[in-house]
Amino acid sequence: MLIITAFLSIIAGAVMTEVTTHFLISRSLVNKVATEATTASAVEAAFNFLHSAPKPLETSCSTLSPRVVTLNGQTAAATYLNCAAVISGSPPPGLTRLPSNENSFDVDGSHVVLPAFSRDEYLIGDSSGDLYDYRFVQATLRWSFSLGGSVSGPPRAMPDGSRISYLVPVSDPNQQGNGNGNRENNDTSQCNNDCVALLSEIPGTTPAFECFMDASGTVTAAPAAGQRLSSLAFFGDDNGSLFAYLATHGGNCAPKGTVSIPGSNATVVAGPIVFPGPTSLTDEIYALVSTRSSSKLVHYRYSQGSPLGTFAAVGSLTLPTSDAKGLALEKGSLPAKVAITFGGGGVTLVQIGADFSLSLLANGGVGTSINDAPYWCHCPGGSDLIGVVGDGNDTLYVLDASLNTSASYAVGNGISHATAADSAGDWFVGANDGNLYEVVPSPGQSSLVLGATFGQAGRRFGTSTLVGDCGSNICVYGASRDGHPYLARLDARKAEVVACITSSAPACDPGVNPRLWARVEVGGTDPQAVHVRGWSYYSP
Repeated sequence: MLIITAFLSIIAGAVMTEVTTHFLISRSLVNKVATEATTASAVEAAFNFLHSAPKPLETSCSTLSPRVVTLNGQTAAATYLNCAAVISGSPPPGLTRLPSNENSFDVDGSHVVLPAFSRDEYLIGDSSGDLYDYRFVQATLRWSFSLGGSVSGPPRAMPDGSRISYLVPVSDPNQQGNGNGNRENNDTSQCNNDCVALLSEIPGTTPAFECFMDASGTVTAAPAAGQRLSSLAFFGDDNGSLFAYLATHGGNCAPKGTVSIPGSNATVVAGPIVFPGPTSLTDEIYALVSTRSSSKLVHYRYSQGSPLGTFAAVGSLTLPTSDAKGLALEKGSLPAKVAITFGGGGVTLVQIGADFSLSLLANGGVGTSINDAPYWCHCPGGSDLIGVVGDGNDTLYVLDASLNTSASYAVGNGISHATAADSAGDWFVGANDGNLYEVVPSPGQSSLVLGATFGQAGRRFGTSTLVGDCGSNICVYGASRDGHPYLARLDARKAEVVACITSSAPACDPGVNPRLWARVEVGGTDPQAVHVRGWSYYSP
């Protein structure tokens, strides 16, 4: 009997142990499911912020704050690790190569926006004198035009009544007259080595060549349209001269005035910038000029006369250092600030007053050489930021409006041309490895991180990046030495989030496990479609 009793006790103990073990396992599973449900809800709340945004692509990474959810008696905090505008798809496609004649691109293009003509286009010229006009939204070639020679500066477009005038800086074009570098009988169909070509377009047709506007040296800076004197085009050259020409259909590129800027080996580096003058017959002209030993911002007033107008020197501001590289204008009305970069790494801020005066506001620098112009971003949150590419160390610098460095990111791989930012404050720059890099603000921090890389062009990028809205998407253009412009059409925003149970919301407690990591894309064919690209629990 004692043996039977002992045996039954052993069996009963084993059964109770098994039941207790199963109960503990079940309780553990319940707790695990509750924890996972809480952290998943926090991640869902973080993603819902992007999903519910009217325009996810215009939602700044810097505004993505932590999300806190209380569920199942627990609190979870979700934090954005990074976010960036991307091309939708998994894996995402690379750059779109645009059609061209496959000649090298070394000069920046321009974004042509003429609402009266429903015109929104990317205009760029190549090293063989071919000009291309691409529809900004569809990224298709509208037309091309061959001038021969080489395009020497960024082209521009301006209204001309019911037509559109295109102003194209060009060197040694096909129409070269008698071959001795001189015009015959003032024939404006011939170019005396360096010119600005005028093309005229009846909307819906390919532009026709009108005439050449002669310069005394190479025109490397973009021409500008008059403001009060809207029929005129202004430009400068590397021989230190400013010109005014009649830039209308049938105007035969009639010269309307010229002036030589004082200084040894003066070169117009950037500008002219044109503002409406104090009377209906005047325009205010500003140009960035570099000489052998100094740089300055010059101010002229152009007054229309008959048959010629006059450039009158109003003033100039000598800048702190030589070797000016380019400028960026804060806005198109006065008063306005101008950011200026220098080859030695300096950056200067100048004020153009409502009374047209010039004054020095601030000096700064990035500690390495600079090869191109800055970029002025009216970034989210009302902040004005200035993007500068340091080609001496391949680093993108972002400066505040006082020229203090607020953030930087070492892109590497050789970058030397100007950056550009989109409306959400994401920065883009093309590199020598043929890739387009997107550098973004780190959520909740002042630092920059790599958001995405888009590639790959056949050779290094030869132009600055150009960014603009194209419908509900963002279009980023750049052109390569391989003879093609490229487009990254960004239609989604990617975000990565980590969430964990915490007692110190909105941050995670140090060392807390488990953490839920997830990646999502919002956008694509539907601007607010959500695509979960990956998730996992992990231990930090």
